[in-house]
Amino acid sequence: MIYSKHAKRRCKQRAIPKAVIDLIFSVGDEYPGGGRCKIIAAGSGTTKQELMSGIIALGFLGKEKWANAYLIVAQDKTVITIGYRYKRIKKNYSSYRRK
Repeated sequence: MIYSKHAKRRCKQRAIPKAVIDLIFSVGDEYPGGGRCKIIAAGSGTTKQELMSGIIALGFLGKEKWANAYLIVAQDKTVITIGYRYKRIKKNYSSYRRK
């Protein structure tokens, strides 16, 4: 997976390791983003539980905040930015797809 310069900076600022980002990318739900991008986050309860069990399996304890992280990914699977969700993601159910 390729990270933009902006994404690398946000990883450091928000203290999210790349192993967790890879886990979110593989486990998370996809939502349509602006333009040709997509948002990947743990939207459902089962996905959030799966993400937390993966985080614990990686050896990170007490990091429940990472379950609220999201990725903005371009079409070529370049991670554009990383952040924490404080609001719900607005879903367009016609284009919703679980990985």
